Amino acid sequence: MMNNCPKCNTPLKPQARFCHTCGFQHTTSFSGNTPFMGMQKPKNRQRTYAFIWLFVTIAFLIIFILPIITDIDMMDGGGAMIMIGLVMFITGAIVTPFFFKRAKRFDDIVSGKNILAYWVYKANEWNEYTNAEYAKRKNEKWGLFWLISIIAFIVNTIMCIVHPDGILIFVFVQLGIMVLIGISAYLSYTIPYRNNKKNIGKAIIAPNGIYLNGSFHSWKGMSARLDYVQISENNTILEFTYSAMVTYGRRESYTVNVPIPENEISAAFRIVEFFKVNIE
Repeated sequence: MMNNCPKCNTPLKPQARFCHTCGFQHTTSFSGNTPFMGMQKPKNRQRTYAFIWLFVTIAFLIIFILPIITDIDMMDGGGAMIMIGLVMFITGAIVTPFFFKRAKRFDDIVSGKNILAYWVYKANEWNEYTNAEYAKRKNEKWGLFWLISIIAFIVNTIMCIVHPDGILIFVFVQLGIMVLIGISAYLSYTIPYRNNKKNIGKAIIAPNGIYLNGSFHSWKGMSARLDYVQISENNTILEFTYSAMVTYGRRESYTVNVPIPENEISAAFRIVEFFKVNIE
């Protein structure tokens, strides 16, 4: 199997540990093998999302065209069909290629193309990581839950003072917000925990993304960017923080914690150095 250097894209021999062009030292934890060799590769959900969006895009294109080629009156729903169809078609035309590109990056990563590291964890390493992530995410999500609930309570209290006749409505709004956010918070840390408990973890690190035991993170495309990579103070976690534009002028940050296997700390430091050089 011939890979390319992640830094300069020079073709490399399967057993090469250094790039003969740029001198980059490779950090892969395997020799010439691809991730999931002899095993079923994980399902590419990005491709599923891409085809769903392709179907949605075609459907709304038909909705947009239908009033134009038929006798649907503009004042009898035809105008609304054209506007909604046009907006959703444009949205789909942007989102669909995005997911197809993500699907291609996912395939490249799980196939071992130009990756920086492929780590398979021991049972005790993965269980320790899973339990630590569960506790951390649980505290973060419930902290956010109470913050949003308090803000909503203050707003609803003000609304009750301004509109005392609508107290019952505002009470139900407050309860509804707390229920919805509470369910979202609970699911956001319990679902990953249950998934991690099912299988011993695997991590694949590439220049433009990470596969971590079923979850896929990519910082390429649609205004996404990798902000920084660092190793935790106790040298057990490789932290990747990336961000994406969610509204005009505001970026949302995401952190992926990749556990560092035993005896791979030197490889982790080389990965950090690689991204220090290559983060734009």
